[in-house]
Amino acid sequence: MRLKHIADRRKEALDVVLNDLANIEGLKRLMDGLTVPAGTERSSRVSEFLEWSQKELAAREAAFSSEGLERRFANDRVFGDEDDHSFKSPFWYRSRMERVRFRSATGSGVTMTVCFAT
Repeated sequence: MRLKHIADRRKEALDVVLNDLANIEGLKRLMDGLTVPAGTERSSRVSEFLEWSQKELAAREAAFSSEGLERRFANDRVFGDEDDHSFKSPFWYRSRMERVRFRSATGSGVTMTVCFAT
């Protein structure tokens, strides 16, 4: 179960990276389509958009450097020592349910917490 959890998290991280790359390519195509022949004037809003999108494109591309991916994967806790982040074994759920049942069974308004060894 733990290995499946890790594999699922890695696949999800890959899907996010590939989606972000596709968005970069889409932005490049959009920017290329907005170029106008020499001597033709562009609207001020489109010009401002292109200036902004150049900066945005540079920032997004920088996120795909080795350092950028390292930061992303560290923040997401994937592809490293924390690959199993948020993994809960079935034993964790069972012991949690036993504690919840015990609390509700008291019914006296007093909450008792009992820890079960797993």
